[in-house]
Amino acid sequence: MKMPKRLIAGLGVLMLVGAWIGIRLYGYTSAVDNFRILFMWATLVPLCAIGVVLGWRTFVELETPDGPSADVHFELPPPFVGTDMFNGTRHSNSRIVEQT
Repeated sequence: MKMPKRLIAGLGVLMLVGAWIGIRLYGYTSAVDNFRILFMWATLVPLCAIGVVLGWRTFVELETPDGPSADVHFELPPPFVGTDMFNGTRHSNSRIVEQT
């Protein structure tokens, strides 16, 4: 699956914003690294939850209608009876074994 460019750019912007806010709050110390991790968790979890809700709403709209107006019919393929489905004979490997 190919990741959209906007998603990658959005994650990069979140990382930059987290570093910028961390440096503004804590200066150039090791606390900035802890803040960046906390900032990523604090922003990505709600964004993922929003994505789940929006994805579910899209999925619900794509479902087929139930009831007599549903025009979806599934047919099963014919049963396999043990012959080659292309020419109606046994498998070619069994012929090779029978010849030897």
